[in-house]
Amino acid sequence: ATVKSFGAEAREDARCHALAWRWRGEVKKTWLRFANTWRVQMACVLALQAGLTGLLVMLWQRGEASPGAVVFAITAFLMMAGSMRRFGEEVQNVQRGLDEIADI
Repeated sequence: ATVKSFGAEAREDARCHALAWRWRGEVKKTWLRFANTWRVQMACVLALQAGLTGLLVMLWQRGEASPGAVVFAITAFLMMAGSMRRFGEEVQNVQRGLDEIADI
């Protein structure tokens, strides 16, 4: 009612619309950054897991590693990868919070 009484409704509407589109662009940029980070992280984990599995199978075939050692190494890797994934998610949450603070 106050905006209408001063005849600034169109101006305020345009300002709000521009702000919303700017915010949308920033959110999209942040989301794409997180998506790209996730892709790189998953590619690295898969490459490391494939390399580790190949190395362990090779050592097992040579008789230098027991089946128990192979299972232990793969399990330890998967547990470590899970912890690193959670750490990465926390880093993303901190980045998201910093981006939101910057918007203020």
